[in-house]
Amino acid sequence: MSVEFARLNGPSARDIFSDIRPVYAEVYAEPPYRQTEADVEEFGSRFDQQSHNDGFRFISARKDGTLIGFSYTIALLPGRWWRGAQVEPPAEVVNAPKVALVELILQAPHRGQGIGKRLMVEALSDREEPIATLLAHSDAPAIHMYRHWGWQPAGTVQSQPHWPANDALVLDLRVGLPALMDS
Repeated sequence: MSVEFARLNGPSARDIFSDIRPVYAEVYAEPPYRQTEADVEEFGSRFDQQSHNDGFRFISARKDGTLIGFSYTIALLPGRWWRGAQVEPPAEVVNAPKVALVELILQAPHRGQGIGKRLMVEALSDREEPIATLLAHSDAPAIHMYRHWGWQPAGTVQSQPHWPANDALVLDLRVGLPALMDS
């Protein structure tokens, strides 16, 4: 059976949080994250807050009706950057309107099939912002995928005191997204 993708707004995404939570918990229990139940609860609070952002866009991936992955974005206004920046990006990145790819999550059995790439493209297509940004754990296999897709280093961020520092990556959507859509 094929994978079905759907775009949801904030209220619709909040309505399926009972499906989102276990997928998040499963993926972030893997190394290098090893998140705890408290971390998953914290995600629920963050997700609720972020889903009220005007730039929120949620993309679900379902196989046989079951959620297997998702991505979501929020807008970052000019002059804003990730909280907890340890190494700041260039001023032209900070001062530009940006879209933050907050989560791109896919259960392990479904990786390597192009589903993650499709989740990202769906989340970033039709955005007005010229730059996308995301945070990636330097030991996570996903960071290699992002780099392969054209994302470039733009600093380090420790957005929560109890979290490790993550690499901040950026993608010029005017160039990088068309290239991804063609590949």
